[in-house]
Amino acid sequence: MTWMAWRLQRSVFLLFVVMAVVLIGFVIANGLHTESLLHQWNSATCYGTRHGYITKSQVQCGTIFHQFAQSTTYDRYFAMAGGLLCGVLGLLLGVNLVASEIDRKTVRTAWTQSITRTRWLSSKIIVSLGSLLAVGLPLCFTHTWWIGAVNYGSRVAPNAFAYDGWMPLMIGVFAFALTTVIGVLLRRPGWTIAAALIAMVLVMWTMQGEVRANLVPLRTAVVGTTIVTKGDFTGAIPTHVAPKNSWIVFQGYEPLNSGNALLTRGEETRWGNEMNRCETGPISQSQVPACQHKLGLRDVQLYVANNEFWTLQLREGAIYLAGAAFLFELSLLLVRRTKA
Repeated sequence: MTWMAWRLQRSVFLLFVVMAVVLIGFVIANGLHTESLLHQWNSATCYGTRHGYITKSQVQCGTIFHQFAQSTTYDRYFAMAGGLLCGVLGLLLGVNLVASEIDRKTVRTAWTQSITRTRWLSSKIIVSLGSLLAVGLPLCFTHTWWIGAVNYGSRVAPNAFAYDGWMPLMIGVFAFALTTVIGVLLRRPGWTIAAALIAMVLVMWTMQGEVRANLVPLRTAVVGTTIVTKGDFTGAIPTHVAPKNSWIVFQGYEPLNSGNALLTRGEETRWGNEMNRCETGPISQSQVPACQHKLGLRDVQLYVANNEFWTLQLREGAIYLAGAAFLFELSLLLVRRTKA
């Protein structure tokens, strides 16, 4: 049974192995090149003094900065590629697991033999998970190193989090389990892949927008302002902001007793409007502290600290794994009750 399961998926697996090897080669080459340029750009020779302040010397290192900017042109696509590869492989393995076989009527042969349906599906799931691990683990290691090497940004922020650590693999496993159970229900490969894509987009959107920020305690930075006046110009400079490389979940006004809790959208709008009505006139920035005191508000940034990265990875990954385990169990239950 294991050999038959491997034969049915080996062409898909080998295709994704080739794509993964090519992607890993590009990512390693890009990472080494960009890391070298960053090291040169941050070296002592690239600093100079201007108006009494230490600054970057564009004259001495302008070429290096230009090369660095060029090397980061496709960073977004490199970051997304690893996660997409694992996710798409999971979708294809899932649609081939049951839906394709039901569509081709080949399940009748398997289900009329001495092997039980539970063993039939379990063997196929194990072989497929092995294929997913073989492709996903090298991609996860490579992309984790690359994101740090090219200084891609905050690892906890949405633009990098889903492509870092073990998240690409966890997303791939969940996509595989989700597509499997949808395939048992719909029985048509085309409809299965379409429904699974829509479901995965909704799941990941919900995870990023509604769940992730609640998996670790949020921290609060109470933003202050320093009023600067030069001639006819008066402006405010923010102080005490969230640390560099943190993920700012919320920025705006909230009541003084809110703690580290997120406001609802209605509350955000209400307090923002109250502040806008209070700040009037051409020098409204200088009125901000008085308005905050009058309304009992504070200007805050609620953020997830960068050092919460692995805690967040483990907790969100555990949710995907638990969801996948439930979906696999549901698939086994449905297959036992499905007519060939």
